Amino acid sequence: MVLVLGMFGIKGSAQIKKRTPVKKTTTIKSANKTSKERQVGSDGYIWFKQRKGNLYGATDIEGNTIVPIKYSNITYGTNYSKHFGYRTDPVFTVYNGDFVGFYSKDGKNIISTDSHYIAYGINVEEKNHFGYILVCKNGPLYGICDLQGKEILPAIYPEHRNLSGCNVCEVKVHSDPYDNSKSGQFYIKAFKDGWGTIFDLDGNELFSKSCESILVYSDKIVYGDYDDWHDGPALTISKQSSKYDYTSYRYIHQSKSSTLSSLSSSSSSSSSSSSNNNSGNKTTTVVVEHHRDPVPVQDWVPCSVCGHNPGVCQTCVGNKTNYRGDPCISCRGTGKCHFCNGQGGRYQIVYR
Repeated sequence: MVLVLGMFGIKGSAQIKKRTPVKKTTTIKSANKTSKERQVGSDGYIWFKQRKGNLYGATDIEGNTIVPIKYSNITYGTNYSKHFGYRTDPVFTVYNGDFVGFYSKDGKNIISTDSHYIAYGINVEEKNHFGYILVCKNGPLYGICDLQGKEILPAIYPEHRNLSGCNVCEVKVHSDPYDNSKSGQFYIKAFKDGWGTIFDLDGNELFSKSCESILVYSDKIVYGDYDDWHDGPALTISKQSSKYDYTSYRYIHQSKSSTLSSLSSSSSSSSSSSSNNNSGNKTTTVVVEHHRDPVPVQDWVPCSVCGHNPGVCQTCVGNKTNYRGDPCISCRGTGKCHFCNGQGGRYQIVYR
């Protein structure tokens, strides 16, 4: 009897165990996990592209944040664009939807996506390190910033097509058409609603006229259209700029490196002098060398069309007309090479 009851008890407990629900543990992957991918720029610069969800950022090889993780995409490098020419230094280009901005390699946000620019380009005149940023908004409408991202002209100026082709607002320098070695100070040229306007580098309007083309030759403003040119007033600018920074940030970095080098050389020289003064004490001189990373430098490349006669139209040989006296069809009556627009070549970037 006891044996039978024991068997029923074991069977009942087994049935109870079978009815006991089993708890399942599920692992939920965190959407906030940050991943990183090693990248190498065209200049050999190593950085890590970070991703958190659908947002991107960047760190250097030591893990220091360069770009915070808050952009829809990020790239690094030196690019070429149709209107803007070469960027003078590899930069981090960031995107927030349709809007673009950029960071320097030391993590400085020069152009913010909050400015709602859809494009930008950095132009630097190699001879004196003078540069500016050309920015673009929907339209497309163009404006100018200095190299620290401060707005000089708002992006309200459309493309303008005149005798020399398609132009946007740009910074130019006084020039002598008969002597390229002569040049004055820089000025800003822009077109809007058929009016050509000259500004100084602080964005102050100096001259404005309804015309198809406007330029400055030997400090004298010249304006007009295809067959009706006029001499405007002399353009005098007392100083380059009192308000904005036109010194390229890449040269600012160079000056910091040179400062470090000068400091190290001064410290090493002081160490050597102390060594000489204390030769009886057997003082050891330690020389510390500072090596900087290669920096981008613009080298001049002659134009492939007018290389043997730089800047001159090869059809009319600079005469501006054909044998019948009509405007040359290649240069449209300007006498300049149509391929390089009379520049005789272009700058390309190499790293030294």
